[in-house]
Amino acid sequence: CNDKVWAYYTQDNKYLNSGKVIAVGAEKSYVEFDDGDKGPIPNGWIHKMVRFGGGTTRFGGSHLIHWDTTRAFEGKFEANDFVAHDGDRREISKSDIYKLGEMWQCNDKVWAYYTQDNKYLNSGKVIAVGAEKSYVEFDDGDKGPIPNGWIHKMVRFGGGTTRFGGSHLIHWDTTRAFEGKFEANDFVAHDGDRREISKSDIYKLGEMW
Repeated sequence: CNDKVWAYYTQDNKYLNSGKVIAVGAEKSYVEFDDGDKGPIPNGWIHKMVRFGGGTTRFGGSHLIHWDTTRAFEGKFEANDFVAHDGDRREISKSDIYKLGEMWQCNDKVWAYYTQDNKYLNSGKVIAVGAEKSYVEFDDGDKGPIPNGWIHKMVRFGGGTTRFGGSHLIHWDTTRAFEGKFEANDFVAHDGDRREISKSDIYKLGEMW
């Protein structure tokens, strides 16, 4: 509740509007939009406002899985199985899946690689942020400056779903956003419109709220 979100207001809308979730339901949640509209919205149409950015994949994974104790692995989620980058497979629930590449800030709980040789990530907390490296205290007792690209905020898998095949959302104007794809410095909306933009205008699609 109270998360800022992008959401489709009606089935006919081809764009999303900015607003705030004020009540959460099993299938629909009540959203007050910044343009004055309000009402119950299907949960799959709602996306938490999270700007594009964060850590990068080291092993070609699309998600992270909490594997055991303080460790997580990159891999891919297939039906009910998670396939780690080293080929290990495990049947899991979505509650064990975390998003890869989530933007983080000081005091956030994170998954991060501790060394170049590590093939897994450890849980920890960012306690100081730098331009290229940030200081992480890990839950297993290790600590130190970690390259920013190795750090991923802990955000469980879930949230809204794409309606038009987009991979991201762009804040287009005032209270509206569109689904589309980010190509170099251009965002291509689902209706074909193209615009040169900066990453500060890009939001993630499917964020849990």
